[in-house]
Amino acid sequence: NISNLYITTTYFYSMLMNKNNFDYFKVRGWHKNVRNLFCLEMMIVPFHLNMNHWACAVVRMKDKIIQGFDSNGGTMFTEIVGIIAYLTMYSEEKDVQPFDLAEWKVVLSNKNSIPQQDNGYDCGVFVCMMMYQISMGKPLVLTQENTSAFRHHIGWSLCNGFIGDDMT
Repeated sequence: NISNLYITTTYFYSMLMNKNNFDYFKVRGWHKNVRNLFCLEMMIVPFHLNMNHWACAVVRMKDKIIQGFDSNGGTMFTEIVGIIAYLTMYSEEKDVQPFDLAEWKVVLSNKNSIPQQDNGYDCGVFVCMMMYQISMGKPLVLTQENTSAFRHHIGWSLCNGFIGDDMT
């Protein structure tokens, strides 16, 4: 259900980790249209790492899982720690259910279980397709060989104003 999905802007994490210093107060009002993030099914956070690589993290609220997705082999450890710190402060400030990390499963990105790119420039396609497939509950079927088809489908979707259902 897409109404139970929240995708942050790419700027969210950059502001949260303002010059590599955690700053909850820079982003505390960014989710004012969402009553309680913990009531959502899923939150997806895209990252523009070091201004040259795209990756994302997925927070599955109901399942209590935080998972990193990096098509270039990174673990996403630092980014996931930032998301955990954000969720902790969010739960305290909003006075919603406490965020107890002991109840959550943290899954670092692993090149053996996440589709991997073979070059230095397809990370944007990989992260877009991973976010799409995850948000639609579909398996991650992206490979280097089908990035060209996915790139064309992304372009077609943008030109036509919607994402077709055959992007798997």
